[in-house]
Amino acid sequence: MQQKSELPEGWAWTTVGESYTLVGGGTPSTKNQEYWNGSIPWISSADIYGLKDIQPRKFVTKLGVDNSSTNIVPENSIIVVTRVGLGKICLTSYPLCFSQDSQALIGNPSLIFPDYVLYYLSVAVKDFKYNNRGTTISGVPKKQLAEIQIPLPPLPEQHRIVSAIEALFARLDAANEKLDRVLEILKKFRQSVLAVACDGRLTEEWRKENKILNEWKNTTLSQIGKWSTGGTPSRKNKEYFGGDVHWVKSGDLNDSIVTNTEEKITKKGLENSSAKLLPAGTISIALYGATIGKLGILNIDAATNQACANCIPDKTIVDTRFLFYYLLQQRKDLIDAGQGGAQPNLTNQIVREWPIFLPPIIEQEEIVRRVDALFTFADSVEAKVSASREKTEKLRQSILTKAFSGQLVETEAEIARREGRDYETAEVLIERIKKERGKEGKKR
Repeated sequence: MQQKSELPEGWAWTTVGESYTLVGGGTPSTKNQEYWNGSIPWISSADIYGLKDIQPRKFVTKLGVDNSSTNIVPENSIIVVTRVGLGKICLTSYPLCFSQDSQALIGNPSLIFPDYVLYYLSVAVKDFKYNNRGTTISGVPKKQLAEIQIPLPPLPEQHRIVSAIEALFARLDAANEKLDRVLEILKKFRQSVLAVACDGRLTEEWRKENKILNEWKNTTLSQIGKWSTGGTPSRKNKEYFGGDVHWVKSGDLNDSIVTNTEEKITKKGLENSSAKLLPAGTISIALYGATIGKLGILNIDAATNQACANCIPDKTIVDTRFLFYYLLQQRKDLIDAGQGGAQPNLTNQIVREWPIFLPPIIEQEEIVRRVDALFTFADSVEAKVSASREKTEKLRQSILTKAFSGQLVETEAEIARREGRDYETAEVLIERIKKERGKEGKKR
């Protein structure tokens, strides 16, 4: 946040508490059905998807509001999450109520532009998350929220700043959409590379140039190496864990080379379970769970749990990386063939009996070389996309920094001076806000 001395001419500091009425939320009792399934939107932090994107899942009745601590707030209220979901913030476009995890800021849009405060607080409330990271506090107190300082420009300038922010953000969003499309293209590119690699098209010209006969053969995975299952030592015996034997769980597989494991077991644990020590070069495939179909090439001697099927390739028949790429290309079909209804599960039998169209070793090696080169190219493009995404996010923060220091648009003071007229400074505007709030207080 900037210092008070840095404010541009015509700006002034105010606080959330000076400019807004803060209202807390609550949750009607879920035991009383008369309080729910009404017509009044009720939100929690989980219903906030963006600064102006609220998607209520639940609705309450007037009776529910009257018999709880929740409050209905008008449109153009700012909701700040101060507990569960700390740091989320949004602007309402219709009346709603909310849970006890948030505070609502209610102000007069004709005196202080809610969109301006929304964008400013979207930066300021990040301090909540940073300062409270890793703690077990119950949340940010209402007093702390009320004390947040806001650099306030004259009202017309507030509107111009928001227009400039949203115009620039729209351009960044458009750029990100294009970058996302590049990622989708790369995903399809990799799939296409694997498809032509595994059916012979990738090396079709290579075979002609090298006068190699097309000697691809149909076989099964069980015929191209030695297959092995895994196991888990008893968790009840502490002597079985914490040793020096790498133990791969299906969650360790991430379509890459496995160089280390989250857990290690002892030799005693290995001997007293169905786990087996596998040599480096073994290919593992996850049979079920969240990582079903994920692959790994062991770069270490290791055992696996029972959720992995393991192949020690016969290197006279199949190149390890060719087998890896083949299984990667076949993954969707393998998963579809899995047993278990809504939750598919692969079995060792399904995997071992799976067909493979196998070229000679010399061609497998050429295929791997070409796939590696194409994937390296795709990885380099993906890295550039990632770097570009980081730049757009930095630009977004830079835009906000300039906006709230008076550098994004011409100030009201500069325009008034050029046009030879007076203007209402933020100090005068703040006094008007205080007077109106004082009148509202008397009414209440």
